[in-house]
Amino acid sequence: MPYGPGGSTDAIARVLAASLAPKLRRTVIVENRGGAGGLIGVRFVQSAPPDGNVLLFTPPGYITLTMVNRAAGYDPVKDFEPVALVGSSPLFLMVHKDIPATTVQEFIAFAKSQPDGINVANAGMGSVGHIAAMLFEHQTGVKLTHVAYRGTAEAGLALISGVVKMQINSTTLATNEAMRNGTIRFLAVIAESRSSLAPEVPVIGDVFRGAGAEPWYGFLGPPGLPAGFVQEMDVALRAALEESEVQGSFAAGAIQTTFRPAAEMQAVVRSSTEFWRRAFRELNIAPQ
Repeated sequence: MPYGPGGSTDAIARVLAASLAPKLRRTVIVENRGGAGGLIGVRFVQSAPPDGNVLLFTPPGYITLTMVNRAAGYDPVKDFEPVALVGSSPLFLMVHKDIPATTVQEFIAFAKSQPDGINVANAGMGSVGHIAAMLFEHQTGVKLTHVAYRGTAEAGLALISGVVKMQINSTTLATNEAMRNGTIRFLAVIAESRSSLAPEVPVIGDVFRGAGAEPWYGFLGPPGLPAGFVQEMDVALRAALEESEVQGSFAAGAIQTTFRPAAEMQAVVRSSTEFWRRAFRELNIAPQ
């Protein structure tokens, strides 16, 4: 884990580890190697022997890291070998109930009428939701003031309380409940198709080209992993995702269980990398 303990990614990593241990007939340990925005943990896996003893469990943050940190020094496609994708958590455009809009088009019209713009929460500067909100601002011409919080949960609570009026982020149990009781509205899902997490919410459509921003969660290793090991992980992970405890952990983090084998995950990594490279070029963001 290239991040510290306590977050939703860490939680599902730990329940997966517990499920995988008996299936692989070996000890499975979650080691949190946080720091430098995830770079310490990512580089540790990159330099590990390709024997299957060390894997990286990560969302696409290891991809965007190369686009904001000049010291990253790795290619997210060439320098890692996909093992399997296990979950996804699409971004939603959410607004507070005080915003007089029930569609994306109505929201854009309202936002443009506000001379001071709209305060928008994100889960940290440089996070997927932050960059997606910057893209939304750039492509639609609305004015946004970006407010960073320490994670998705804090950003969601800021929206629920009305401290901010908008966010583009993954959903949480708290924002789901707030949508049900009318405190916030989900105007659109930023994906190519509707999400099972909120099937009544429409896709964002052509007004915003951000479908490739959908976060996912998966395992990668250093190049050259034995084919037999990758296949063993494939079988074990498919079985793990069928277990009620694993499904409950994913649901608690508002993450869909979405299995993709190594070859399909490779295509997802490529498309995600291409999307974020285009996004950073469009926003004229260079690595520092």
